[in-house]
Order: sequence, then C-alpha cells, then structure tokens
Amino acid sequence: MSTTNMDAALEYAELGWSVIPLSATQKHPLVKWKKYQTEHATDDQIVEWFEKWPDADVGIVTGAISGLCVVDADNEASRLRAIAEGYDSPIKVETKRGWHYYFKHPMDGVIRGPRSGVQAGKHWIDENGLDFRGDGSYVKAPPSTNYSWVIDGYMDFDDMPKFVDYIKPQPPIDSSEFQGLDSIDLSSLAMEGDTRRDIWKETEEYAKQFGSGKIPMTGGHGCHDRVFSYLSHAVLTHGVGDELEVAGRDFMERFYEEPLPEHKFKVNLDNVREKEMRNHPERFDIEGNYIPRDQPDMGLDFQAEEEEAEEEEDDVVKPITVANADQLIEEAANFTYLIEPWLRKGSITQIFGYSGHGKSMFTQHALYHLAVGRNMGAYEVEKPATVLYFDWENGRATIGNMLNRFRNSFGSTENFKMWTPFISQKEISLNDQKGLMEFQRWVMAINPDVLVIDTVRSAFSGLEESKAEAWARINTILLKLRNAGFAVIWLHHSNKPSESGLGREAGSTNQLTVVETQMRITQVYEDEGTARQNAGLIARDVAEREGGNCVFKRFRQQIPRNANLTVVMEIRYGKVREWSDLMERVMYVAFARDEHDNSIVVTSRSPKQKAIWYHENNRTIDNIADALHRPLRTIKEWVE
Repeated sequence: MSTTNMDAALEYAELGWSVIPLSATQKHPLVKWKKYQTEHATDDQIVEWFEKWPDADVGIVTGAISGLCVVDADNEASRLRAIAEGYDSPIKVETKRGWHYYFKHPMDGVIRGPRSGVQAGKHWIDENGLDFRGDGSYVKAPPSTNYSWVIDGYMDFDDMPKFVDYIKPQPPIDSSEFQGLDSIDLSSLAMEGDTRRDIWKETEEYAKQFGSGKIPMTGGHGCHDRVFSYLSHAVLTHGVGDELEVAGRDFMERFYEEPLPEHKFKVNLDNVREKEMRNHPERFDIEGNYIPRDQPDMGLDFQAEEEEAEEEEDDVVKPITVANADQLIEEAANFTYLIEPWLRKGSITQIFGYSGHGKSMFTQHALYHLAVGRNMGAYEVEKPATVLYFDWENGRATIGNMLNRFRNSFGSTENFKMWTPFISQKEISLNDQKGLMEFQRWVMAINPDVLVIDTVRSAFSGLEESKAEAWARINTILLKLRNAGFAVIWLHHSNKPSESGLGREAGSTNQLTVVETQMRITQVYEDEGTARQNAGLIARDVAEREGGNCVFKRFRQQIPRNANLTVVMEIRYGKVREWSDLMERVMYVAFARDEHDNSIVVTSRSPKQKAIWYHENNRTIDNIADALHRPLRTIKEWVE
C-alpha cells in the first residue's frame, strides 16, 4: 500500500471503497459527505481534495457503499471483549487508542447502522469503548496519523471475513436448572413433518428469480424434492386422501412451468402416504383409515389462564435485582470445568476446521484425557467424566487403532464410549423420527457427562447448511440436550479453503445462535508449499506472531528424543459467550509418537501456567499482570 495519503485514497477507491478527506486534528469530514454514503467520489475529486488539503487524513465510508463493516475497540477491555465475541479479523488497523477490525458487509439488503450494528430488534455489545461502524458511518484509515495496517501473514483485503450479526446471548443455564434425562424429548423435531418450515412460502420466494415467476423443470431446481416436501407437510392439514392429491397439483400449478410427469407425482404421493402410516400409526384407526386432524387453535383462552394462575399461587414474577448479586456470584462459582478452560457441564461447543486439519484428533484426545482424569498439557481435568462420542465418519480399523493407542498411551477406561454406524443395525440419522428416537435411546441409556456429534454434516444427512431454518431445528435439539445437563460438542467443517487458508464455519450464521464456545482447528506446517496446498498455517508466519519463537522447535524440545512430531495445530477461539481469564486467544497443540507408537501430547502454556512460571522466575505480580493483561487479583490467585 502506498505511503502518501492521496495515493492510499486512490488505491482504496480502486478497491471499491468510498473515500472522503478528514481533518487531521479533529477527525471530522472536510466535505459534505452524506452523498458519499450512496455514491463514490471520482479519482479527479480525490486528487482535488488532497491537493487542496495536503495534510488531510484518509476516511473510508463504511457500510454497503464500500462493502465494509468495522468493529472499533478503543481500549484494552473493549479489545478483549471484541475478541471474545468473535470479532477478531485478520485484516485490522492499529489506531492511536486501539484497533479497527475490518469485515465484509453481508450485502443482504439489511441496513447495519453504527448504533445498532445489526438488524432491527438486535443489539450491539454493551461494552464501553466498543463501537460498530456500518451504514451511515466512517473510519479513519492508514496512512493517516497514528493509523497503520496489521494484516496476518499472506492475507489480503479479498480474504476479509464476512461480518456476522451480533446476537445478544442468553445467560448460561445454572446447574440447578438442569432438567435431567426426563426433559429429553426429541420426538417432535424430525425434519419430516416439521410444520415450522413453510415450503409454500419458501418456493414462492425461490420462483421470483425467474422471469415467468415459475420454476422450470430443467436446470436442477429440485422440483421433485419440493413436491415431496410439500406433500409431507400438507399431510398435517389434508390427511392422506384425495385432498392431499389436489393440494399437490395446486402446488405444481402455482409454482412450476409444467407439472411433474404423472408417474413421478404418483410415486411421491404414494411414498408420502406410506411414510405417514409407517411413522404415525396413531393417526389411523383400526381399519387403516386416516383420522382427520383438527386445525390447531391459535387463540388464547384467557379464562383458562386465569384459573391456572389461581391454582399456582407460587408462580409469581420474581425479577433479578441487586439483592441477588451475591447469590448469583456464588452460583456461578459452581460452574466447574470438565476441561479447563473451555468445557463446562451444560454447555454447547462448536469445534470446526478444514477436512484433515485435526478437529477430530484434538477432540478425541482431549476427551479421552477427560475420561481417564488426566490433564492434557494446558487443558486441566479435575476428575474423570463419561463421554459418549457419536462418530458417523470413521470405520473399524481407524477407530480400533485409535482406541488401542489411547489405551496404551494414557491408560484404560470404560468412560470413553462410542457409537458408530457399523455397530448397530439401527441407523441414526438426526433428520428423521426413527433416527432421533434411537439417538435419544442411546443418550438416556449411557447418561454421559459429555455428548459429541462428529460431524453435524454427517449426523444430519442432507443438511441444507446455507438455510437458517435448517439450523433452527438443530439449535433446538442442542438446547434440549444442554438443558438436560450435558456438555454438548459438535464438529463441523470450514468453508472451501482459499490460498490464504481462511474460511469461516460452513453454512448459515444461524448455527452460532446457541453456541457458547467456538474453537477453530488449523494445522501448522513447516513447509510453505504444503501449507498453501492444504490451506494451513506456515510455521514461519506463526513464529513472527509469537515473537520469533518457532512452535516446532519448542515442541521438539518438550518430547523425548526418540519421539517423532507428527502434527502441530493452532487452537483459536471464535465466539465465546463467557470469556475467562483462563483463556488464551490462541493456543498450540502438538501430537507425537514414541518408538513404541504411543501417543504424546504437548501444548503451549495457559495464562495460569505462564503466570506461575513468571512468578517462579522472580517477576513481580504487577509485572506479570501487565505482561498477561490480566487483573492483579487473578494473578495473585494463580500464583498463591
């Protein structure tokens, strides 16, 4: 990037950003800038501005006009909060007082103003000094005074992640509120027959993209599947008789340029009827006739509600006030970690990464250590816990070799339990009723502390990842499991890798609605060519970020001489609902094999371990707190 302000402004304009000149002393625009929220200045205008005001700083109008959203952190507390909420972009600017984190505007027609940050009804983060710059705002940009780009190795502006709307989190559930096994009821959450998805409206929106307003039969538009989905839903209101057939034909006439061939339509119709009888025999009488279902009553019986309220005299409104502060703090202290600092009882964790980067390897090692009650480097375990690991992807040999190595390396335990498709005649697909009920049967029989779904794409076969409504149902299932007291971990894939190795979690951002902790796994390679080929991190770049400390060299010093270092990976937090002083934004984990093929795991130090090490090497409490950006009180607790 050029160093003069004029040249930089012209280069920003070439990127498609709306540029304005700013006062170097007061930060306000030197021109009437409202028009540049909807149109770009020409190169000639930009040259004229900076020739008129040669000392002017460069401003970028944020929002859809530039395709940019910027998270502005003005102090250390707001920086840490931004990171904890997942707003740590690899494209950022160091400002005089803090940081600007750059994101691509979603460009979905939603106005994201500087005060709300998200669409109407949502709220921005309540943190002093943490602001949002979207539509109708602007930021000062380098090379303005005291502003400089900080871009992670081999990144470019094209690699900027897309801004994800902030969703105000619900408070974590208290262990006293866990409802137990009896609360698990997944019977109404199967995709088949899920009335919350309105196929009619969905298809209506889809058809609008065609000039005729109707979907052609050719071109892979899923006409066959749409008819089947509509008939599956229409059963609930039309039964399985002639009315269902009429409804299906009305659907095709409304949205298709031509109907399905008659024989294909009949096949769909028969399949839906058979499915209804098979999955819901209670809806048929003894002679096999369909029992008409009453339409749901959408009204409210206030009289009944009043009578119920009188019967439940104890059910009164009890808001939280300052009088509850001590109680809440005491209750929060009871949230003990299963694995410190990222896995608690009654929580939902997403672990994601590119295929082959080791997300399953990390998860399996960490949870086996939990099962035997052993620490895994910086990840500390207080006591053993029971794990139920649902693995849809690996075969007999892979799982057998893994379990044998775990047993030989870390000790034997019955606490690490697995389900895979090859051990059961009953398939488990979480998209259908039978699969959900079999899944529920296993969960209730084992009653684990930790429940793992590896991967969500395999568990929910046919998952339409880009659709928010598909994730809404998954979120409901995850919440039911969490509210029963389980620590739920689900593994997921990243988007298609780019040359830079970036890529967020695949699919709609709705998947993060109930996630409390998100961890990204990315493998680190010594060879630059291999790193680029596999969309991984280059050890040299990691060393630069780590103050010149090569992770490979460091880990080789920690393992026996006869051991072979096999995998090094970066563990990076994304969204974290409850950030803890125990957490480090980025950790590194290495896996090795000794001469007997036993596994060895080493990790970088946790903040607590660093504090203790510094203290043992005669650094003062104040000095340690400054170095680790942690409160004095926390440092004292750790070292004392």
